[in-house]
Amino acid sequence: MCGLFEFLTYFHPSDISLCHGALHTVTSSASASGNRTRARKSLGQHFLADTRIAGRILDAADLSPDDVIVEIGPGRGVLTKRMVNRVNRVVAVELDGELAEALPSRLDFPVNLTCVKADARDVDLAELIAPDTSYKVVANLPYYAANPIIRRLLESEPKPDILVVMVQQEVAKNMVAQPGDMGILSVATQFYARVKMVCSVPPKSFRPPPKVTSAVVRL
Repeated sequence: MCGLFEFLTYFHPSDISLCHGALHTVTSSASASGNRTRARKSLGQHFLADTRIAGRILDAADLSPDDVIVEIGPGRGVLTKRMVNRVNRVVAVELDGELAEALPSRLDFPVNLTCVKADARDVDLAELIAPDTSYKVVANLPYYAANPIIRRLLESEPKPDILVVMVQQEVAKNMVAQPGDMGILSVATQFYARVKMVCSVPPKSFRPPPKVTSAVVRL
């Protein structure tokens, strides 16, 4: 453990373990298991399986080769595997330790991927991003933790240039509400950013399917 969370950077197995400041980095075993098919209900897991929706999310993030991306909730890497080929660096924050350890091997150990086993509600972004580095956030958030994670990101220093999140559709509607229909969530989010609904996401887009419709929002 290092500070609030365990920091795991995965290189090819031949690489040497390193230590950067207070963040201890270790190599991943090529035998790490990434084939668990059952989602953990206790973590609110629903894995995105719709490649069309994945494309909409990445289009909304307006990716470029110089980008640094913080991905929250990478799961099995449906978005991660597309981003590592298109951006400079991806920092993936995953609460499920088994998935965090397995992600690099699932993606053939991309050199620009850093995995962090952590609860995004507690992560200090200053420990993940170098000072004065601009970055974007792409997040598939568990419903139970969406509000505190979004708030933490919007109040963080440095703030992300773009924040693209998957949330429950009712939460998304509250975030984009206009004067006359605004509540605490819409006032709070729109104080920090312009909010745009990108698309709705039906339950069938996930494995297992949730009981409610989701939506992608860009801030």
